[in-house]
Amino acid sequence: RCLDKYGYADTEKAYQEIMAEREAYKNDPEKLAEAIRKDPITIEEAFRSTTRDCLFDMTKIHEQLDFLSWNENITERGNFVWENGVKDSKVVWEKNSNGRWLIPKGFILKPEETNMIEKRSNLFFPLNNWRFGSACDPYRANRTEDHRRSMGTSIVKQKNNLTNHEDFFIEAYVSQYYARPNTAEMMYEDMLLQSVYFGCSILIENNVGNGPFDYFRRRGYGPFLMHLPGYKEPGVPSSVPNKQTAFYFMESMIDRNSKKILFPLLLEDLLEFQIDDTKKFDLSMAALWTELACSNVKYASASNNSMTKKITDYCPKRKTA
Repeated sequence: RCLDKYGYADTEKAYQEIMAEREAYKNDPEKLAEAIRKDPITIEEAFRSTTRDCLFDMTKIHEQLDFLSWNENITERGNFVWENGVKDSKVVWEKNSNGRWLIPKGFILKPEETNMIEKRSNLFFPLNNWRFGSACDPYRANRTEDHRRSMGTSIVKQKNNLTNHEDFFIEAYVSQYYARPNTAEMMYEDMLLQSVYFGCSILIENNVGNGPFDYFRRRGYGPFLMHLPGYKEPGVPSSVPNKQTAFYFMESMIDRNSKKILFPLLLEDLLEFQIDDTKKFDLSMAALWTELACSNVKYASASNNSMTKKITDYCPKRKTA
């Protein structure tokens, strides 16, 4: 590009042409990604992979992956555990190089900001739903069609922080769970621990049976189970309309806050995500359900089962391909 008759490049002219081409494609993520692949101007761009069928803004996802690949120690691994091993006491965070969770290092909760729950009679209730939202895609017992083992996944998002409006982690994912414990009940306990620590409800995909819901109720944490409008039971069915709506919110999250997704595995999963074959994308579905849980859609309490509207009545559908 921009070579003279002696084979020497006019680097300044070439750079201006490349940037002008990118500017022309700024509203077309697929063409912009192809232009970057064809004419990279940084080391990070030169080593990007290309995913032509990405449903989200691949340029923003790649930019965030580039940033994370060149900036280490952004997250730390660990586990949420009962303090001193005493169940139904207080949940604390323990660093562990083999832990099942990742959290951003810069995200620090004061002790009084955790475990914001209340016990009424024999039941525990979350008190921090205004600040956090979460969802879970439980693992399935069988393997997927491509012979992968399904993984248990969960994402927690901080929606607000009324004590610090400058908090970078407002509208950010602050916890990622990606594991397959030996038993399903071990994962259910993990989700309970996470919910207690953040003091928020959890939206669980209910296509895998009643296991997690029965477990929460048996332990006295039934009020932590999120209900959606139009459904008598807690959880979210993995139906086409529900996935379509969740996709709409996830698309908005990437468009507005891609720099607040600090988990590379999730970003890589989102690059490959296909809404017509979601079984392959455990982490992406956890993120989509989390966006649904944190959206402005009002969800019903366990005592309000008279609602008949479907969740898609609250926001428009959007074509994904």
